[in-house]
Amino acid sequence: MIKLLTVTEASKVLRINRNSVYKLIHAGDLKAVNINGLKIPEENLETFITSRTLRTETVGKEGK
Repeated sequence: MIKLLTVTEASKVLRINRNSVYKLIHAGDLKAVNINGLKIPEENLETFITSRTLRTETVGKEGK
């Protein structure tokens, strides 16, 4: 079964405010479904986090 997170739950996982989650959804960066309000499939949240995870060898090299 697919676990769906509310915007509030997703904001707690990401440690950002709810408005920022809505902005990510409306920008197309975080995929959500509209089932009695916006819900984020847990897999989509994991994909979002993974896609933004920096590899340790790239951290700090942006300025070079």
